[in-house]
Amino acid sequence: MGCSLNKQARKKESCRQTFVRALTEKIILLEEDTSEIRRKRGKESEVHEQQVRAFEAKQTGWVYERKRLREEIKQLKKESEEKDRRIQRLIQNNSINYDQHNMTIDEENYKGKDWQHMGASYNYLMMMEHMREEQLRREEAIEKWKRLYLAIKTELDDLIERTCRGGRGYWRVEDETTEELQREVKAKEETIAVLKARLAASEEEGRKMKTEVDILRQSSRIMSHAKRIKNVMRPISRRLRL
Repeated sequence: MGCSLNKQARKKESCRQTFVRALTEKIILLEEDTSEIRRKRGKESEVHEQQVRAFEAKQTGWVYERKRLREEIKQLKKESEEKDRRIQRLIQNNSINYDQHNMTIDEENYKGKDWQHMGASYNYLMMMEHMREEQLRREEAIEKWKRLYLAIKTELDDLIERTCRGGRGYWRVEDETTEELQREVKAKEETIAVLKARLAASEEEGRKMKTEVDILRQSSRIMSHAKRIKNVMRPISRRLRL
């Protein structure tokens, strides 16, 4: 009987140990998978933060460039207006001086100095033409800068909008991926907790089984000892009866 109990106990203990080993290996694999997911998530978060910082730096540069162009256009406009005022004053002064000069000279002097006055008139006209050309060049330069500024502004606004729109899409996908990974990690952690609970229950069952086997062995030894005593005492009791 004791031998049979020992065989059953050993067989049950062997099955339990096999189950515990398989359960432990499964827990180790799940913990490794969870650690790998967390490591990948940490690396992805770091890359995402770097991209966000790079985008913010570019956006700051764009804002600065737009501000610089606006200031440059304001300065050019201010200089152009100042030159226009100077030209107007010069034109007015020359016109007044020329009219006064024509009023002070008499007809004889004028007839005697036709070529001189014609030369002065020609120089005056050339000066006016030169000032008009200069003003046109300045206006063309300002208009060119305005077109350049508007083109750059439009391009930057479009780039910022596309980047923000793409960034929002990327961040939305990133958030969805993060949530999915978090759900996966949580599910694996719950599975690990269940397996650990089963492992603890199995170990507790193994301890109880070992205790029961020890009790059965002790009972078997006591019964065997009692049987031997009975076998020894039986002849003695017979002799005593005789």
